[in-house]
Amino acid sequence: VAFDGGKKQENNSDESAASSSQLRNSVKEDVKSQPLEKKQATIHDFCGSCMFRGMDFNCDDRIAWVMKVKKLSKTEAIMQNLN
Repeated sequence: VAFDGGKKQENNSDESAASSSQLRNSVKEDVKSQPLEKKQATIHDFCGSCMFRGMDFNCDDRIAWVMKVKKLSKTEAIMQNLN
């Protein structure tokens, strides 16, 4: 039931529900069809204390190893391992 200028008007609730449902389904399909944008990791995303990709060493240990073996700067090693 909607009111317009004090005059009572009745809406067909079945039609309103159907059009709302169609709109929701349309929006859901639009969202599904768009690929999610992957956030680009930055140096600020590095914590160091977490375990590196489920291994038995942490990310700080991994970065130290990469710096030594690959002769990279700390920033380069971190960025290489964030991606």
